Amino acid sequence: MQHKGDPAWDVVAAYAQGLNVSYEEAEARFGLQDQFSALTGELEEKDPTYGGAWIEHEPEFGLYVQFAASDGAARLKAYAEKYPFVDQVRVLQSRYSLKELMAMKDVLTNSFAAANKYLIYSTGIGVDERSIKITIRAGDLAETERLLATDSDLATLLTDAVGERAPERVLDIVRVEYGEPDVPLSYPNYYGGGGLGVALPCTPGLALVEYSTGEKYVSSAAHCLPNLSLNGHSLGPIVHERDFGPPYYSDVRVMDAEATGWNITNRIACGSSLCERINGYAYRTNLDLGTYVAHRGSMSNFAIAEILNTNVTALGSYTGFVRAESPSWWWPGNNPAGCKGDSGGAVFQVTSYPYADGVGVVSLGNIPINEAETCFKQILFPPLDKFPSGFRPLTQ
Repeated sequence: MQHKGDPAWDVVAAYAQGLNVSYEEAEARFGLQDQFSALTGELEEKDPTYGGAWIEHEPEFGLYVQFAASDGAARLKAYAEKYPFVDQVRVLQSRYSLKELMAMKDVLTNSFAAANKYLIYSTGIGVDERSIKITIRAGDLAETERLLATDSDLATLLTDAVGERAPERVLDIVRVEYGEPDVPLSYPNYYGGGGLGVALPCTPGLALVEYSTGEKYVSSAAHCLPNLSLNGHSLGPIVHERDFGPPYYSDVRVMDAEATGWNITNRIACGSSLCERINGYAYRTNLDLGTYVAHRGSMSNFAIAEILNTNVTALGSYTGFVRAESPSWWWPGNNPAGCKGDSGGAVFQVTSYPYADGVGVVSLGNIPINEAETCFKQILFPPLDKFPSGFRPLTQ
């Protein structure tokens, strides 16, 4: 592979350089990250006491899982035969399970949506060794904090959601921070690389296959202008679209590119070359905090981002999105997680370069890093769970 080992193109090489480890060590960590995601996906599905998981990359690499139950180590050990690395995982006890945290987040999201005079931009769950928290990103901090402190109905709903008798214990994990609206990353009339090639005005995303027919399709972001073209050729008619409105609150478009004569492969373009090859896929439950994903957009070209949150409600309606942020170590420094023009680009998780799992498509950006506010420190994307039913990434 022509770009293997080059940190300007290869996610593994960029990680190795940024964290000062060997390429072999970086590759081993990415492989372990992929297996860990499979384990935590099973835990979330099967163990009601599962309290979340995360990966730490510095000062030392570490895998962490927590349970609301006191016998978390024994619960994890039950998976040792299938996942032999579980003896490397540190087990902690949390106050609430992940399902309970999600229930509280839903209460907060719905309550603030009902009181629509409060400017709430997003809510999300954070789990790490130092704390568990539900973060509310708001434009008016004082008013948001006042509502939390004085609304007795809200306190009752929160305590009922987790069977907690003391409202102050529930509110203790709620954090309010200043936020700004997330911005759609479309950029009309801009040509750039990413996905299947060059598109106007966004970036082509994952190639998809329909379960029932085996037919191939192309994805992008629903908020992009219609009639997307690639190198002057139409990407085909829209066959499914899940936009920001009800009932899906997503941002995914599926186009029948095969009908217009495209030979569809799930390779990720990087300039005039081909880099990553999508040979698997991962749903939201397989994406852990601290996991690194990447995308190649029409403006940012190549971006790496660390997952901060896997169940974000942005702007009150974009439910179930994933938020990821450009890591501080990323070579050559101060690179964006995404820019306007990246919308629709394939988000992927490298397993062993150049192979990767498809995980979603770029949708929104947050926290501008340049004066023109065209590039952002964070991206938000709908995971595969938000795609139209019956479709999955094409694997090759």
